[in-house]
Amino acid sequence: MVTPNREIGPGVPVFNGNELGQISTMKFGATWAVVETKTASFGVTPKDGIHGGVEFAVESELAEVSLATLGIVIPVATVAGTRLTVNNAAGLTLSDIAGVLIYKPTEENGARTDEDEWVTFPKAAPVPDFENEYQGEGGQRMFKVIWKIYPVSAADLATGGRLYNSGTAQWTAGDLVSWGPVIDL
Repeated sequence: MVTPNREIGPGVPVFNGNELGQISTMKFGATWAVVETKTASFGVTPKDGIHGGVEFAVESELAEVSLATLGIVIPVATVAGTRLTVNNAAGLTLSDIAGVLIYKPTEENGARTDEDEWVTFPKAAPVPDFENEYQGEGGQRMFKVIWKIYPVSAADLATGGRLYNSGTAQWTAGDLVSWGPVIDL
């Protein structure tokens, strides 16, 4: 399991077009898997390695959270008026509830508007981690969300798929993340 440990600064997370509020920082992590191949003639020494894939995860700490925001980041929640109801998530497939997560870095005047400066994860699933609700700087209550990142599939890009864009190819199968030159990873 990947641990998000690289801070990419303050910003505004947007999930499926819904701004989730200002965050103090977002953390990003990736783990590459390599499967070693061995042959008898090399003994226990690996002869080669095969790239086994990459796992991405993002962690965000949401502040000034409303019930509506909680209803977005808790996949099995519903909001009715001033009431938040959370259902059992057993059997929920994360890739089925995944959506587009955009991280917009902030500056003095708010979120940057240049899309080349955004970090975009086309298939991110929220996994709330509210067990450690804590006080951030200035005594704000913060809510942590871990975003599991999945690769774009051919079905996502097909007509009627979650990322179908009227024939305009913004993503290709296998894509995990896109970021511009401003983000110093």
